[in-house]
Amino acid sequence: MCGKTQIRCGLILFLLSLSGVCRAQGIPNPVEALENRLTEIYESANPSVVGIRVEIPRETWISSLGRKTQRISRLGENSGLASEQGGSSILEKITRSLPGNQAISPEDLMPAPVERHGTGLIYDLKGDILTTYEVVRDVTGGVSIVVVSSYDTELPAELRAVDPYTNIAVLRCPQIEGKPAKFADGPPSETDPLRPGSFVFCISRPYGLPNSAYYGIVCGTGRQVGQVRYERLIQTTIPLYPGSHGAPLLDLDGAVVGILSSTLKQEGWESVSFAIPADQVREIADKLIEYGTVARGFLGVRVANASELHRIKAPRFKKLYGKSGAVVTHVVPDSPAAKAGIQDTDLIVGIGGKPIRNWEDLVWVMHGLEPGTDVPVVLERDDQTIETKVAVDYLPSHMD
Repeated sequence: MCGKTQIRCGLILFLLSLSGVCRAQGIPNPVEALENRLTEIYESANPSVVGIRVEIPRETWISSLGRKTQRISRLGENSGLASEQGGSSILEKITRSLPGNQAISPEDLMPAPVERHGTGLIYDLKGDILTTYEVVRDVTGGVSIVVVSSYDTELPAELRAVDPYTNIAVLRCPQIEGKPAKFADGPPSETDPLRPGSFVFCISRPYGLPNSAYYGIVCGTGRQVGQVRYERLIQTTIPLYPGSHGAPLLDLDGAVVGILSSTLKQEGWESVSFAIPADQVREIADKLIEYGTVARGFLGVRVANASELHRIKAPRFKKLYGKSGAVVTHVVPDSPAAKAGIQDTDLIVGIGGKPIRNWEDLVWVMHGLEPGTDVPVVLERDDQTIETKVAVDYLPSHMD
């Protein structure tokens, strides 16, 4: 039995014994109170949670796999899988293994129509629904989106806008049954701050099943797992199954404090889930709904933390080891940084009047800068402090 399971079993036994003591002494039972509160949260928030089903036709799936199939075919030829007569030995072998040696085509090996499931959150009375980009990635012509309300009504929806940099997407379904979700009045830090140990509740649709309830605790905040560009995630013990992406994370007041977005799992380990904080969700959603995109500042550099330069093991960075700031490791040609004279090995210590202690600071400062503005940048180069100005450009909607 793993450590986490032992802790959970111990906690359950403790709560059961506490419940018995409370009954024996005739005092209010905190376990029953928590149970009743979670039930109230579910009943209140459930109408705001919907299921999302992305339906990819068989023909579209086959078309999207065309190049992959060609690469696989070439790989087979290069690895000796092709027959000596030059035919497709894989198809021939499969055909020979079928009753009556019936012939098959490549299309016969393709799957039936593909479905991708997710969870969404009704955001406003216009029928805007929030989910993650992961749920609707690669949605193109021929692909349909179906929204399933908490009352099991199925309706078509359209994809309004996406932001791959934060893993947030907005759908629109004006006829959806339900009610807009309740969000906290301000950022968690200004209302009831989430901290390790805080109880959280979740309603999701795992594997396309009806709305399902889960509860757990916050493990940490401000997490970065390297799956998207802008991450300050809430780590929780809530399980994230296929179909749970986009599910709301709720506090004990029933307010949305985040949406489930990603997970990390290794063989033999229990998975952990991560949620995008509610204040970031609302900021991005409002911009996507109003403008269809999120305008962010673009500098045009690749940077690393000075404290991590020993991993690069390049002599030119040795003098910067351990310093505070963001070290420029590459300047994109013809970018705002290149035009401003920023060079490889420069140490960025300030931008837009804000201090830069590491690459994370730089990323988030650029996120908040308005494209088309000139901002001051403070650099250190060869033990000298240099001040310059950069004409901030627009961050491309997608970057490799």
